[in-house]
Amino acid sequence: FIAAKILNRNLHSIALVLSRPIYNNPFHPKNLAYRISLLMGRFFVDRFTAITPFEVEEIGKLVGKDRVVMLPSVLAPEFLDPPDNCEDLLQKYLDDYSLEFIESGEKILLYHGILDERRGIEKILRSFTEAFKEEDISLAFLGKGSAVPLVRRYQERSTKIRYLGNVPLSVVPCIIQLASVGIAWLPDEPRWRYQLPIKVLEFMAMEKPFITSNLPGISWAVGKCPLAIYQGEMSPESLKESMSKAFEAKDPSNLCRKRAKSFSADNIAKSLEEVIELIDSVV
Repeated sequence: FIAAKILNRNLHSIALVLSRPIYNNPFHPKNLAYRISLLMGRFFVDRFTAITPFEVEEIGKLVGKDRVVMLPSVLAPEFLDPPDNCEDLLQKYLDDYSLEFIESGEKILLYHGILDERRGIEKILRSFTEAFKEEDISLAFLGKGSAVPLVRRYQERSTKIRYLGNVPLSVVPCIIQLASVGIAWLPDEPRWRYQLPIKVLEFMAMEKPFITSNLPGISWAVGKCPLAIYQGEMSPESLKESMSKAFEAKDPSNLCRKRAKSFSADNIAKSLEEVIELIDSVV
């Protein structure tokens, strides 16, 4: 690509910056490599994309703000239009133990997606087991990642913790429908501050109340969605209070779903087309 760019100055290009290293230390080798890649890209790339307004600012410091455009994460269509055959999908992909649990009608707090220990999952587990010893509420995890062994250890100690395994994306909306409340909480650390967990948009699209962090990347996406329950530090007391608020949360004007739709594939595709048109008109 670089050779082609050198030989043909009329070759236009866009760098899609879809993620960045998640290390708090700015001098971590992967953080340094990320910054060097952006600096080098200045000589070969016409426009860079960022997934939140805050990353636009951050990337702009390295490549020039006028060369950065926002292109948010894409919400999968399954969450705006869940499958009709959920019962069949659940029977196919969940074991009998998990299926019986998810269809029991029990109150469920759901954490799904990447199960990364750095995302504060152990704090959630500790707070939940302490806060809901006597109440009829369970905490379910769905997905894969480094925290799976941790979740399994807690499951061995408590009947209120469930690991449902990992399922195809098309099945996730079926499970969200059966959950009472979702959780998309992140610790207030530099690596997460401007991140937008896609599960936030998924809960909003399905009009499911959820507990989350009041971090810039998340609050920007949430907008005025009344189903988002912001929680600061994770503790048994704060989690219990957030759960009470979540059970009472309503969205009669469908603000959450409307906001989530702005992240649909069609809308993001239109944004990308506008970026391409901008390059053609300026470069």
